[in-house]
Amino acid sequence: MKWALAWSVVSAALAAVVLLLLSSCFEVEVEASAQIAQADGSDGGIAIADYPHLVDDTFVRRLGECCGVAPANWKQDECTSLVDGQGGFQARLGTIGGSIASGKVVLDQTKAAACLATAAAIDCTEFTASDSRQWWKDCLGAIVGTVANGDACGASVDCVDGWCSGGACVPLVESGACTVSEACSRWAFGSYCLGGVCTDPAGTGSPCHSDGFNVNGSCVTTFCGGGVGCVDSISIVSPGLCAFCTQ
Repeated sequence: MKWALAWSVVSAALAAVVLLLLSSCFEVEVEASAQIAQADGSDGGIAIADYPHLVDDTFVRRLGECCGVAPANWKQDECTSLVDGQGGFQARLGTIGGSIASGKVVLDQTKAAACLATAAAIDCTEFTASDSRQWWKDCLGAIVGTVANGDACGASVDCVDGWCSGGACVPLVESGACTVSEACSRWAFGSYCLGGVCTDPAGTGSPCHSDGFNVNGSCVTTFCGGGVGCVDSISIVSPGLCAFCTQ
């Protein structure tokens, strides 16, 4: 019982750290690129189905370095599994299997490589909102939709620069009435849906709002500090988490 309770507490704490890191807000721009890989990685690139887990795995490996724990004593697989399931890229992007299978999304290798490189070198003590935005831009921008507005889609990720509504890609609302944040900006990291209206994110010191999709859709250049207010930077190191992920 005590072990289960400890696991629950630490799981929530690690998930919170990951969510903070992955929640700095921006609008992802999907750009044309010559660096598009085969979906299964058969051309030597990263397979798109493996990509979300690779991001989480790289992040957790960096967390171990920041905790000062030798690789042999770091619970890499256990902690990566936790991140995969709670707040990490695998959890957020794990629903795109249908889009991958249908060929409606592809992976930009250049941006994927930049995403992994950033994860491997995150500042241990001061990961700024600007750093996080660029990381998200690389990581999410690597998932490229191929469906034009007006054509059939299964999810908003399928769309080149719109969102999926009624089974078809349509232009983003950006500043009008909305029911969900994905209608306002790609991945809902630009403007977000608040009170039925696409709303521009707020700055430092402003209250944080959660819409159920983005934990802090309201912070434009900052993080949502524990759901209380927008803050400028965070540390990924927590003594409790370091101890828990150490053998």
